[in-house]
Amino acid sequence: MVGPHRRHNKSRTNHPNLSVINQFSTFRKLRRIIALCLRFADLCKKRITKNGYNHPSTAELQNAEEKIILLVQKANFEHEIRDLKAGRQVNSKSKLKLLNPFIDNSGMIRVGGRLSNSQYPHDKKYPIVLPKGHVTRLILENTHRDQLHVGPTATLAAVREKFWPLDGRSEVRKIVHRCIPCFRAKPHDNNPIMGNLPSHRVKASRPFTNCGVDFGGPIFLKIGGIRSKKTTKAYICLFVCFSTKAIHLELVSDLTAANFLNGLKRFIARRGMVANIYSDNATNFVGAQRELRDVFLADEFGNIVLRHLAEFNINWHFIPARSPHFGGLWEAGIKAVKGHIKRVIGQTSLTYEEMYTLLTGIEACLNSRPLCPLTEDPSDLNVLTPGHFLIGTAMTSPLEHQIVDVPQNRLTRWQHLEQMRQHFWNRWSKERAIPAQQSKKAIWWS
Repeated sequence: MVGPHRRHNKSRTNHPNLSVINQFSTFRKLRRIIALCLRFADLCKKRITKNGYNHPSTAELQNAEEKIILLVQKANFEHEIRDLKAGRQVNSKSKLKLLNPFIDNSGMIRVGGRLSNSQYPHDKKYPIVLPKGHVTRLILENTHRDQLHVGPTATLAAVREKFWPLDGRSEVRKIVHRCIPCFRAKPHDNNPIMGNLPSHRVKASRPFTNCGVDFGGPIFLKIGGIRSKKTTKAYICLFVCFSTKAIHLELVSDLTAANFLNGLKRFIARRGMVANIYSDNATNFVGAQRELRDVFLADEFGNIVLRHLAEFNINWHFIPARSPHFGGLWEAGIKAVKGHIKRVIGQTSLTYEEMYTLLTGIEACLNSRPLCPLTEDPSDLNVLTPGHFLIGTAMTSPLEHQIVDVPQNRLTRWQHLEQMRQHFWNRWSKERAIPAQQSKKAIWWS
């Protein structure tokens, strides 16, 4: 065991110890200290005279960088250097085999190539090979800081202007991943494992038997006619089915329990009786639940309600306080509806009838969204949508004359509303339907 260690150390007697280099935290500090050490060695040998400068010059820093690279290459590519100096090709198992390496006049291993006649600088035509190790990491970190903390691809491209690090892509990704300023600028949340879905989400049932409800808005409606400038607030009441993910939209004038109950009655009249309703802990929902219980148990309904409560009872469930992630199903629906309404309408104020008509068109569009990934096979069946559970097919609106590109001053009030609906359908098709065809997994709702 003594002989091999002695031969291994004997080959590095003229170079600094790698353990000393590994103690430096930045490449600039390493290069500066090595440059000062080489200057001190030259002063002791009386090769140079003291110039009076405390900081190393550009030539001294370049010389120190070459010494560091030579030391690292001799420590990692001992067999390759011996083969290249003897005029032989490197071993087929060597990592340098595919790089066509050669040794330049200073003794460093460079990447070969066919760019000798190009006008690129010599370092770019023939980059210096860097082995995996501490010095290479210091060079990558230094380049990442000099390039103002760019991403892995830009950092690697800047490094390859002069060096060619082995396994550079993976090494650069590690550097960027461990960079503290990059993490602080764009932190990554530690997403916990999601819990099990509620039983009503995974059991087959009639559409809207189990649903969630939420409010979106406010939106501004015109009052007193089309030409009136007076506006009032209104809100969108969204019901989403747990089993089919179908959506039902109602327009309510305020957030009181009475108006919500009116919207709930319209919803039940058109979609059927509801068994379970899930909602946030908002005060309007709490009030609606109390008032709903009072209405069903009122004396004027008498024994009729009591007799049918067991069959048509509505159970209201509230998610835990300050936990909106429990209501991701209706939160995603509100986000889709409200986001597209803002893009389509902008600053335009509509009347109650116009806004309600627009909401029904949006409801039809969202109920025609695919529930599963689209395929490229023309022999496959049509894509399944929530509309199939409601009317047996996709709820596509009747074909109308395309007036998207017609100027608004040439449109009637009804045509202006139809243009908004067509514009919404075009945006939805581009932003929702097309990405589903390009992805292997189309996840539309949480």
